Amino acid sequence: MSQAESFDAAGKTSQRDMKPRRNLSEMRRQASGVFVTMGVLLVSGCGAARPSKYYQHSVSNYLGPAIHPDPFPVMLIDGRMKAAHLYREDHIVYGTRGEEMGSYEYQRWTEPPTEMIEKMLLRALRASGHYKGVYSLGSETRGDFLLRGELFDFKNSPAKPYWHV
Repeated sequence: MSQAESFDAAGKTSQRDMKPRRNLSEMRRQASGVFVTMGVLLVSGCGAARPSKYYQHSVSNYLGPAIHPDPFPVMLIDGRMKAAHLYREDHIVYGTRGEEMGSYEYQRWTEPPTEMIEKMLLRALRASGHYKGVYSLGSETRGDFLLRGELFDFKNSPAKPYWHV
């Protein structure tokens, strides 16, 4: 082998040795770039989440004395209320122009509107004194009549400062 060939072979060998070193340093730079990017994304996402606010409708604790001393001789069972899926969750629904509706992300009901209305109706009917007894569907009491209802609309209208039921 001539001297020129040996230099040539040595040069090729050193270039081959340099490629893995370049690839290694390039991989380190890419990895550090990925870690820096992940760190920035992680830190930017670490903010305090907005606290949720909860609301409820309720009937006052004192509804007054029973009006009728001689109630109707019937037992009422307060059944389940039907509603669209939107009203079976605890998100507060709002309405805008026409038929447009949406729900607030951080404002919620303490319980779904259907359950709130069922409880309010039960308390109001019991407090009225018009009936021999008023019970919820989950009780083991047998009733003469089963009350059912359907909630069609229960939303806040920003244009009107009151609730539509």
